[in-house]
Amino acid sequence: MCLPVACRQGSAMNDSEIGTQMPDHAPRLDTGLASLVMLARFHQVAASPEQLAHEFGSPDQSLSQDSLLLAARKLGLKAKAAKTTTERLDRTPLPAIAADNNGGFFIIARLDQGKALIHDPLAQRPEVVTFEALQARWTG
Repeated sequence: MCLPVACRQGSAMNDSEIGTQMPDHAPRLDTGLASLVMLARFHQVAASPEQLAHEFGSPDQSLSQDSLLLAARKLGLKAKAAKTTTERLDRTPLPAIAADNNGGFFIIARLDQGKALIHDPLAQRPEVVTFEALQARWTG
């Protein structure tokens, strides 16, 4: 599952811009919410993780895919759920929020020669992975 999230202008992310981190004050990080806030900030859209969690979530659960879509649209971002493959990923609008096999989310920022720049909100920094490594962690 991939949630392409774009601003009205639809610009591409580079290594330095994807590194925006959410404040680390919660014991359990909602990676979907963190990914959405990072993308909103990249597109220069003000986004409060606390407000979005209050409006679209519940205290004991992470935001669902549907809630992430609603929250993205409320922020004025274009968002939709899409199922794709690594072979078709080059036709998917990026950056996108992707679901991983563990129930979390991460950002696919860009593609280059069989590799992907991704950012997992649980990681310190973005990383470049091969399509094979991406396929192993991503639900599509």
